[in-house]
Amino acid sequence: MHYNLVLHQYFEELKRTETSIEQLASIWHCSERYAKIVIKQLQQQQKVLWETSQGRGKKPFLTLCQSKTDAVIQVLQQLWLQKKYEEVFQLVKDVELQQNPSIQAWMNAQFGLHALNEEHVFVQPMYFVELFLDPLKAISRHDMHILEQIHESLFIINERSEIESNLLFDYNSEDYRTWHFVLRKGVLFHNLEELTASDAVESIRYVKSYYKNVFTIESMQILGRYTFSITLHKPLTILPNFLASIRFSVFYKGQEPTIGCGPFQLVTHTNERMRLQTFTRYFKQRPWIDAVELIYQDFEADVVSNFIFQTDVPYREIISQEQGADFFALNSTYGELTDRDKRAYIWHLIEPMRCIVDHERETLAGSWLVGQSNKLPVEKTKKPYFSRPLVIGYQEIRQGVNHLYRVEPIQQLLLEQGIESRTVCIDLKHAHEKIEQKIDIFVGGNALSDNLLLAYFMMYSSEPQIFFNFLLPESRQIAEYLLQQATSQKEGLACFKQIEQLLVDEYTLKFISHRKHYFYVREDTPYKHVEFDQHGRVNYRRIFYKDY
Repeated sequence: MHYNLVLHQYFEELKRTETSIEQLASIWHCSERYAKIVIKQLQQQQKVLWETSQGRGKKPFLTLCQSKTDAVIQVLQQLWLQKKYEEVFQLVKDVELQQNPSIQAWMNAQFGLHALNEEHVFVQPMYFVELFLDPLKAISRHDMHILEQIHESLFIINERSEIESNLLFDYNSEDYRTWHFVLRKGVLFHNLEELTASDAVESIRYVKSYYKNVFTIESMQILGRYTFSITLHKPLTILPNFLASIRFSVFYKGQEPTIGCGPFQLVTHTNERMRLQTFTRYFKQRPWIDAVELIYQDFEADVVSNFIFQTDVPYREIISQEQGADFFALNSTYGELTDRDKRAYIWHLIEPMRCIVDHERETLAGSWLVGQSNKLPVEKTKKPYFSRPLVIGYQEIRQGVNHLYRVEPIQQLLLEQGIESRTVCIDLKHAHEKIEQKIDIFVGGNALSDNLLLAYFMMYSSEPQIFFNFLLPESRQIAEYLLQQATSQKEGLACFKQIEQLLVDEYTLKFISHRKHYFYVREDTPYKHVEFDQHGRVNYRRIFYKDY
């Protein structure tokens, strides 16, 4: 029991109040003898003033010398040192001080980088999210972020978005169908077993079904302790890009997704916390910090925010430019827009600037990539007659988050020209029916990862293939040929650029905007020197302590 804190439920601070040992024993649910011991200790700690008087019938007086906030903070400190995090957050709720500035400041100070028992530990609060470390089941950004800490893949994408060997010492392929790989020597898993070709082959065998609609493996052979080969059914120049995906992480024997060879090893994972310990035998430069402690809670820690802090709070701004774009696509295979003139009219009518909602966080887009553009169609058409309302489908990202806000200005533009429309929400992850037979216009967005070749390929090839399904047969045939060329020759990006230009020329695709992400980090907390990646996630590998 937190004896001092309990007293604040019955007595006012700094107010001299008559009481008795019997009353204190009742409050604390203990014996009178033990109550005398506790009140004496609180007096010695200067938390209370306990005044007794000689003589029968004279009652003692109690004065609380400490504020309730200070009393709460002292208890919180004790619980925190004991790693009783759930009790910490529950206590803050119970005393209803979540919004108290002093409690907020204390809570924020517990997070960030700290030196604890000669270890540098980064402590981070976050809401509890069910964690899937199985590469086939990982779905959330949290899953991917933790996988990236524990595991390594055969290839990586460097800062210039180029493919680079990672767990490999060498690799080659003469026909892009049969690939030979040589692993680095001396790479250790977290259980100190050495990485071998068998681990790599079994890991690939486990995950290969995830991309079965894209490429299939005819055979894999272990040629030696560190060498193996993969033979595909068809040539695929961008196989290294697939193998750079975190889904193709190499884990122990291809059966233990919790045992990797990455910079951190998972040592604790409960409903209350997760601890990642730095792997000191990591084959590349080890992280500077010694551990990461993720504390699951629903306390609103305001260390990192998507919104600007109050003027009296020092903070730094982080701006991340996302590759990819929001867009609208016109369907040339269904309904009114099979007529090229009608399609051209709508393409020119919808002005991207009218569709931008947040001018600070969005910029006009002329391509999937920031700073690039396409040759635009200059064909002008007279206003055609539309015999029925246009059906506009808009993308649902997750429940409650969608692109309806993009559709509303488009509907207004159409209505200004006397063209009626209606809307339908579409979740592409569960769109099993043929969308191209139901809608005239689709409004959505695509974010592209640093692994550009893989990102382009998955965008154009993954079901329901909005862009290709909206093309007329002859144009679609050209697009599919270019997609095949992109995966069978080295100039893949050039092929993807040609696909993009084709979609624009056919009035099938028009870009709206690129997105910027803003993060604000408090400078008066231990997060001051912490780095964040482009998604606002802490880059644990780059954290170090600065005394200057």
